[in-house]
Amino acid sequence: MDYNNVVQKMLKVIPEVTPLYEKELEWWDEILPHIVFGDVVNPYIIRLLREGNDEQIAKNVFNFLEQMAICSDEKVHEILAVTVLEQLGDDPTILEEARRYMGNETKKISDEVEKGWGR
Repeated sequence: MDYNNVVQKMLKVIPEVTPLYEKELEWWDEILPHIVFGDVVNPYIIRLLREGNDEQIAKNVFNFLEQMAICSDEKVHEILAVTVLEQLGDDPTILEEARRYMGNETKKISDEVEKGWGR
């Protein structure tokens, strides 16, 4: 996985996001990964965690985030930390629920993000 294919990899692992992604494409000539994760994936994750009705999809989502966390591409790490985990940390209830599904590396990055924000 790298910055250039992270969106395509995500869509394969989390196909439930595809209709939301396609709708977002209507607004953009080119859609960058930070936009996809910020405007499409984050709201999807937050809704999934709030509703709490599909644990298997939540596991798939957070397994993918863990793959991002262990990826060697720093730009992928930036997407995870700055675009995904910062927003999850904005709501303590969502963050607490998300941590139930996070892998070890994702938790480490989340902890760094939260420390950086003083939360």
